[in-house]
Amino acid sequence: MQKKIRVTIDKNSFPKNKHRYYNRLSKIDKINVNCMLIHTALWTRPPKLTGFHLADFWAWLRYLPAFSKNSSDLRLRKEWFDIDPHQKTILSDEIGVGSTTFTLINTLHFQGFVDSIYLLETLNLTHLILKKSKNGQGKTPDYIGLDAFGNIVALECKGTQNTVKDLHKAITKGIAQKKNLTDNPSGPIKTGLVGGIFIPQYHNHDHALMHFRDPDWDEFNEIISSISSEDISKAIIRGAVIKQLYLAGANNAANELSRYVIGQHFEFSQQSTDEIKSYSRGKRVFHHKIRHPPKGGISDIKFASKIDSNIFNIINTITSRKPAIFALNNKFIATDETFDHLNYDQSWYAREYENAGMIRTRQGFSFSLIYEVNENSSHDLEV
Repeated sequence: MQKKIRVTIDKNSFPKNKHRYYNRLSKIDKINVNCMLIHTALWTRPPKLTGFHLADFWAWLRYLPAFSKNSSDLRLRKEWFDIDPHQKTILSDEIGVGSTTFTLINTLHFQGFVDSIYLLETLNLTHLILKKSKNGQGKTPDYIGLDAFGNIVALECKGTQNTVKDLHKAITKGIAQKKNLTDNPSGPIKTGLVGGIFIPQYHNHDHALMHFRDPDWDEFNEIISSISSEDISKAIIRGAVIKQLYLAGANNAANELSRYVIGQHFEFSQQSTDEIKSYSRGKRVFHHKIRHPPKGGISDIKFASKIDSNIFNIINTITSRKPAIFALNNKFIATDETFDHLNYDQSWYAREYENAGMIRTRQGFSFSLIYEVNENSSHDLEV
């Protein structure tokens, strides 16, 4: 289900040597909704086991029917206008995460993201944020990620259903939140992003818009400046792998890896090793049939995953005490010359169908979402 969307960037906010890289975003004119929802489920799930199995799937279970199927552009169904404002806010926030992360990964070949709070936990730095508020102007960025070139990037995500003006206002506020983390130019993080999406209501005359801005060059570094770039890169990939293990259904393995703290020895239990190996040929993670669906409503939904055996080599690298991250990155790292020619094994891959979406990740995970739409009910309800 591809929908039209306009993507803009604040060119003046990006350093000149980043223009060519981020200008690619402004060429996007469509977004794959099914793949975007898989990314929403992936990056919004907690990086630690919560015990709520459906937490991995709620994003597309709830939001798949929220988008208008009849409109050519990305917009909400007319019924969504009457939804409780609290639910509207949640959709805006979560799709803000899913759309920006998917776009950065699918277009700019970002390697992955980790929640900033979890990053500090796994680097044993949480004592440095005890005095910082988790909300408002004192909050840390949403995510820390790695771009295609191995650079460490901070990302703050925004979303709104009101107006384009409100999106730009939220992004401006996000810039203030980003700057609060640090003003130390000597730290490992050299690039910060604030990105967001405006999703119009059904009768809104404006069209969907995604916008990115990089307010300045020196940010986010004071707290993690004592940690090497190699160890931060490992932590980012660890966080991305943990989320993928959870989404795949390998909860034991994900839980063990989520408890890792820098400097420790790590080894999977036999139970977790066998669990990961059981996904080598693929496995259905979730299947639900909906009784008496309305016409046009979803009647059957399936989610499946697969894990490549190379994941064990990746996990050995990202838990090693040696700075071996560049040995891992050398297989994937992009250059200006190779960026437009990255092959299937070097980056994430997304494939979209009308009623299905599939993504393959840089770390060897595959996720597929397939659903059926009921055409035989006497009811008439748009999806």
